[in-house]
Amino acid sequence: MAPSTITLVLRPRSASNAFYNQTAADGSVPWLDNDVANLDPGLNKSLTVSVVNGSATWEGVKTLAWPGYYSLILLLTTNDSSFVKVAPLEMEVEVLPCGVGQTLDLSHSSYKTSWTGCRACPPQEYGLWQDDRPWLTAIIPSSVDADAAAAADSSSSLIPYFKSMNITLRAQNSACMLCPANALCLGGAVIVPAPGMSRNRQRN
Repeated sequence: MAPSTITLVLRPRSASNAFYNQTAADGSVPWLDNDVANLDPGLNKSLTVSVVNGSATWEGVKTLAWPGYYSLILLLTTNDSSFVKVAPLEMEVEVLPCGVGQTLDLSHSSYKTSWTGCRACPPQEYGLWQDDRPWLTAIIPSSVDADAAAAADSSSSLIPYFKSMNITLRAQNSACMLCPANALCLGGAVIVPAPGMSRNRQRN
């Protein structure tokens, strides 16, 4: 008999106190788009794992999502007819904007432009960018995009919006910057004077 398995999925919410509504998820707006967010389990790993001794474990799962409220859902699957059917477990997740010293991770945005993440600026670089992206539920497609989506009977109107926002952010200060001369950059937003230079205070 095949073992029981649990699958992780991430779905958008319309508000922090609202559960995921699959029936209403028609893709008309970002928070009603089933695929607006993604979970990356890592190379050669899966979001579906076997239940062993009553537990299931995932390691290193990466969230790729626009800032906003989401539901992390655990789905149990079993082939044992004697098992009592278990309803999906749904937990609220809040995806926060990138912090100071981080930059947008767009490595998965070619699959869907809303699949964004954050990564820290590496040593020898720094970042002071403030992530002020609007919350997922504040994104409303323009009338032109909405008309295009209706004609195509899809949520494709959302893609240009996300893509244009990411391009705009990258053109501003979202990218990490090279460390200034006579300074040491330790990664993130940390910049200190190089040895022998006047020392004011560490900026972090």
